[in-house]
Amino acid sequence: MPKQTKLKCYFGCIVDGPLHRFPKWQYSHEERFNSWKAVLSSETQGNGNAYIYNNVRICYKHFENYYQLPSHQLTRNAVPTLNLDLPENLQRQAIFTTTATPPTKNPMDSFAHPSTSSTYHSRQAISGFNKKINLLKQTIIRLRNKCKTQSMKIKMASKVSKSKIFLEMVEQLPEPIKIFTNMQLKYLKKPRGRKYTLKEKILPLTILKQKSSSKAINCKKAL
Repeated sequence: MPKQTKLKCYFGCIVDGPLHRFPKWQYSHEERFNSWKAVLSSETQGNGNAYIYNNVRICYKHFENYYQLPSHQLTRNAVPTLNLDLPENLQRQAIFTTTATPPTKNPMDSFAHPSTSSTYHSRQAISGFNKKINLLKQTIIRLRNKCKTQSMKIKMASKVSKSKIFLEMVEQLPEPIKIFTNMQLKYLKKPRGRKYTLKEKILPLTILKQKSSSKAINCKKAL
């Protein structure tokens, strides 16, 4: 059987749920640790950060519902804001120390405007936008290069089509192939209202007729 933990909630609550440890006080967690530390008495704060991290726990009753995840863990910007009344013994210690020391800042001011959450989410959003911007820049460069290569190919094809050698080669071709190539060059651009000659109309009809006749022959062979 596992041993039951001796740690209790700092505020003397009856523990019927998860206890939460303080965040680390090192760099990148220092601001959040200080906001948690501000709800403790001055004597407890005087024991040092290591003592607070290892020995002090705060239960779930002191956190808003939107800070608590379904896995009984806290969000990264969670700060204790509820039921922060100290027990009687700690209240006496706090009153004794405040009379001997000058007044300090209100501990609630440290998390009235939780800067840690806003800065964390803003950094995440900025990094996400930067990634999207870099991806879009790469796609723009790739598309520009593609447009350049396509435009070069079109220019070369137009030059070849207008050359004398190509025209002589076209004239030497059979009549159906000549009609087909002339159609490709003639209707390269899409004008409004195409006008096909009689020969240009007959060519696709003959191709369609040959396909239908070949299909009929194949069906007869299969039967």
